[in-house]
Amino acid sequence: MRYLIAYMLSGVAKLNHQKLSDEIAQAFRLTPVRRLIEPHLTLKVPFETDRDLADLRQTLADFVCGRSASSLILGGYGTFGGRVVYQDVQPSVGAGQLVMEFLADLGQLPWLKFEPFDLEDKKLHATLAYPTDRAQARKIIGTLPAGVVYPIRLDNLTLLVRGPEKWEVLEEYPLT
Repeated sequence: MRYLIAYMLSGVAKLNHQKLSDEIAQAFRLTPVRRLIEPHLTLKVPFETDRDLADLRQTLADFVCGRSASSLILGGYGTFGGRVVYQDVQPSVGAGQLVMEFLADLGQLPWLKFEPFDLEDKKLHATLAYPTDRAQARKIIGTLPAGVVYPIRLDNLTLLVRGPEKWEVLEEYPLT
């Protein structure tokens, strides 16, 4: 099965992210991102395993125990080579440290493999659209409203599984 670990957006930030993503999809005739996955920040890129996830679940539960939510700012836009248009995320020092500590804890699971985007190339972002090419990505970014900023709290770690139609929440681990 295919899994992903993410922070799931909530509240006003989630609603506004969905609205903006849906408007992009309609204007540019793209598949709305939320048909594939709810608004989120990827913390561990998708991975495949058929093993029992008891050790992963325990790692997630142990990690959130006694840890507090951390601040992030969702705002600004960017693109990954024209393949993804996203809302940028500026983590507080505490949030950046929390993510790196979490990845270090996940690294203790010998069966879990890491990709470059998990570690040294980690760029927290919230995907808005999957454009068809770089030109379309530039057009999309050119239409997006400036100055849209949402303070958010990294207050959950969520394990998702790839379902037949979209990514589905398997279990959420709240930070206090």
